[in-house]
Amino acid sequence: MVNLSQIISDLKQVFEPSIAEKLGEVLGRYFDEISKSVFSAELAKLIDAVHTLSVSVNELTEAQKRVEERLSAVEDRLGRVEKIIEELAEAQRKFEERLSAVEDRLGKVEKVIEELIEANRRAEERLTRLEKVVEELAQAQKRTEEALIKLTRRVDMIQERLEGVSNSVGYSLENTAYKALPKLLRSEGIEVIGKLVRRYYGEYQINLWGEGKRNGEKILLLGEVKVRPSKSEIRRFLKIAEEIGKREKKETYLLFVAHDYHPSIETYLKESGIKYYWSYELE
Repeated sequence: MVNLSQIISDLKQVFEPSIAEKLGEVLGRYFDEISKSVFSAELAKLIDAVHTLSVSVNELTEAQKRVEERLSAVEDRLGRVEKIIEELAEAQRKFEERLSAVEDRLGKVEKVIEELIEANRRAEERLTRLEKVVEELAQAQKRTEEALIKLTRRVDMIQERLEGVSNSVGYSLENTAYKALPKLLRSEGIEVIGKLVRRYYGEYQINLWGEGKRNGEKILLLGEVKVRPSKSEIRRFLKIAEEIGKREKKETYLLFVAHDYHPSIETYLKESGIKYYWSYELE
């Protein structure tokens, strides 16, 4: 007997259940008709053939299932590969963007470097010109120093000559003053005791130094002889005379003798309480 339920079950492994049942019904009627028109041996062969077909169908089904599983695995792997490719494409895009940005920055850096090189070249040219100018200035300075040395020597010579002339005039005026002042001072009520001399007092040189008497009291005569005195020389003399008066504990009488007095110097001498004489008064 044909196992219709088994056949339908086997068909459901391949076809949809509704289709498998329809096929089962058709095959059932077919087997019934065959069973009526053929021999039992032939029916047995047919049944074996159907069974073999069912087994083949099952094997095909299993193979199909394995193929689908492998295909599913391949699809999964392909999906992962596609995702990796997309990630690589995105990474490549980002890399190209960064590379483009780097190239832009590199271009700017190259431009700045070129500008720096050009600026350095101009600076070197200016430095070369400056070095040349400095060298020329150094040569000019050297020539100036040489000329200044020569001029200084000439000035020193002139100064020595002038000092010689000034000393000669000064000493001549001092010598005349030593002789003429006692008479002139006598007219001022001062009697010179002894002689007027040139004297060093410590580190100071006093052109006129001597003792005198006024109204019966001894006084110290101190004076300077100059060609043309200045205010600074007068102030210096006043300071020295004040110090000498304190050391000697004597009243001082201050004198100045010169060839020429500026009106402002005459005023300053009067205000300072210094008696002064013109050189022509000594004759």
